[in-house]
This record gives sequence, structure tokens and C-alpha cells, in this order.
Amino acid sequence: MKNFILFFGAFFVSQSYGNSLDLDFEKIKNLKTSRNTGFSQIIALQVEFTEDVSPNTTGNGKFLETLDIKFINSDEDRCDGFIVDRPPHNRDYFQSQIQAVRNYYYNVSNGNFDFQFHVLENIYTLNKKMSEYSISDNAIGELFSDSLEEAQTDIIDYLGSDNPDFNDVLFVIFHAGVGQDISFPYVDPTNYDIPSAYIEESMLSTTSNDSWMNQNGINRGIVLPETLNHIHYDIIEDLFFGIDDYCDYQIGLTGLFSLLVGYALELPVLFNTENGRSGVGIFGLMDYGSNNGYGVIPSPPSPFSLISKEWNTYSHSNLGQNMLDADAIHKVDLARNEYILLQNKNNWIFENIDIDSLRNKNKIWNESINDSVPGHFFDNLIYETNNTVTVDASTGVITSVDNYDYGLPGSGIVM
Repeated sequence: MKNFILFFGAFFVSQSYGNSLDLDFEKIKNLKTSRNTGFSQIIALQVEFTEDVSPNTTGNGKFLETLDIKFINSDEDRCDGFIVDRPPHNRDYFQSQIQAVRNYYYNVSNGNFDFQFHVLENIYTLNKKMSEYSISDNAIGELFSDSLEEAQTDIIDYLGSDNPDFNDVLFVIFHAGVGQDISFPYVDPTNYDIPSAYIEESMLSTTSNDSWMNQNGINRGIVLPETLNHIHYDIIEDLFFGIDDYCDYQIGLTGLFSLLVGYALELPVLFNTENGRSGVGIFGLMDYGSNNGYGVIPSPPSPFSLISKEWNTYSHSNLGQNMLDADAIHKVDLARNEYILLQNKNNWIFENIDIDSLRNKNKIWNESINDSVPGHFFDNLIYETNNTVTVDASTGVITSVDNYDYGLPGSGIVM
């Protein structure tokens, strides 16, 4: 096998978004996997917990049903613009979340990867509190297994077999509450929220050294919260004290969801899994690029990932002058066993206009600092981009973007 050197960076970039909320890769349980890759369908479950109002967890263990984003001591809303992942968080809402990930992968794979999905109709209530499932990797594994055991009859009925084959199924558990997945500038008081996870056998080991997954013929699974958007909960006022406008403190679920699906597809992990340190950063899905566009415009996978999955082709030459179309990948040999991959990225929504440019064009007045500031990210993304973004009319979930390079901080050659 050839060795290769992969340099990943960006030239000619504009200012970055400076998102206040970033995925915390030391908290997300995105463990390595050696399981079979590929699936043709997602089966998703909605899971609540024993009701509990605790200062150590976000929410009360139940799914949000109504929109309430008013300040604790005011009749004013925390945001008067577009609200990300608004309630009710019901079956339709979770179907929209899966559709968003399906659209992302269909787009970035150039139509080479697609899947079907089904969200079971019932909501399953586990007999433990939310915090009890957050204390260890094994506890998160128990959340996964407990949920599937509760839903066993419904899964069998849906698949139409008493002895179903799960080889092509990715199980996704959507649980009530916010995940312990965000890096905050201060101490997070809700440190018993549940980290999101790609489920590994080791998280469900038994005393006989056999795993629950092997015993039940289940190959893969994901645990996710109902939302990552803290604007729906009073805790956001503690996390970001003194803010009078939380519109740009929102984050969507698509990026994290797509990242964990990447594990199911065995896309190469491009950050340090021991300490969460970045490798390719915002330029690849399997690193901080999953958080691009405030979680709703995740970066496409790296060029190496696209080629290895046969989702994209590439041209090839020795060192010299080459021309690259938008999103085209080019391999340049450096030495006998070394090469670099180049890709031409363009985050323009209009000619020479990206989302940062739109925000600066549509500045708004900020009373607290008595000055104008860039317009809200989501308002400009939804209302100023001429239908390049699709929002589900019934659930309000952002389900697609016509170009996932929009979330990059600039345009130019990436290598």
C-alpha cells in the first residue's frame, strides 16, 4: 500500500464565523469501530426518562412540546429571529432530522450513498433518570440496550419477522434533553447531560466477555439528544450570563448527527480521539467541520474520504500547472510514495458573496453595546439566500443546503 502525506489547509480565506458554541470532542463518545460498514436503513426510537428536575441535567427528562424561549425574568424572547429545532419534538421532528442527514450524505457523495429510514411511533419511557445514563461509557451503552429492549416488539412488527436481520440497520436513539456535547467558555453546571455516542461493543460488554450487541445481532448504533440548542432551556442564561440576544448562540443537530453516521460508514477520523485535538479542523466532516454553519452546514468529508468511498473521482499529475473546477479533486505526485490532494472550494452564495458578507451587509443594532453588529446567522441563511436552504414547512427543521461548502470560512484551494 502506498504511503501518503495529506496536507489540509486553506488559502484565500475570509473571516471565520467565530461561533460561540463548538462541539467538544473530549465529551462526545465517538469511539473507533471495527464493525461492518454500510447500512441501507435507519430505525429510530424516541426515548424519555423518569421525570426529574435537577440542576445537573438540562430539561426534566421529557421531550419539549411547546416553544418557550422567554427570559427568566422578562416577557421578552431570547431571540426574535429564526429558532433552530423548535418544538414540538415529536416523530415528525425526528424524521426531519434524519432527512437532513440523508440529504447531506446524498449531496456530498454525489448521489452515491442513500438510505431509507423509519421512526417508530411510540415514545418509550425508561425507568431511570437522565443523569443515571451519563456517568460512564457503559451507562450510555445501557441507554442504547434498554431502549431497544423496550421497543423490541415494535421493531419486530415493523420488520415483519420474529428473527429479523439487523445487518443493514443503523439504530438511532433520540433521547429527551440536550447532549453533553458542547464546549462552553465557563463551567457547565449541567454536567450530567448524556454525551452523544457511536455505540461500541465495549460499551455493552457482559461478564462472559460477550457483548450485548453480538448476542442480539446488532451491528451499529447511535445515541443523540432531542436538540443541541440550549436556547430552549433556562440554563442558557447561566452558561452565557448577561447576553440580551441569544439568536447567534444556537446550534443545529445535523452536524453532530452526520459525524456519528460517519463512524457507521467508517470514514477516517481526522482528529485526535484521545484528547479531542483538531487535525484538519473545519475543513472535514470527521473533525470540527461537523460544526460548520452553527451545526446545520457540516463540511463535506475530506478529499481522501471521498475518494476512498468512491464518492468522487480525481485527476492526477506530477508537479506542474493545473486547473481545478469547483469541488474538483486533483492528486499531485511529490515523490515515489508521497502525494498531496488538492480541492477547489467555493463558499459563495452569490458572486463574491458568502454568509459572512451577507451578515455584514445586513447589520443590526445592538442595544447593550450601543453599536451595529453583523446580522444574525440563521436569519441571513434562511431569508437572504434565495432558496438555497430548505426548511421543512411543518417542523421548522433545516433539511438541506444546496452547497455544503457554504459553512467554510472562505474560498480557494484546500490541500
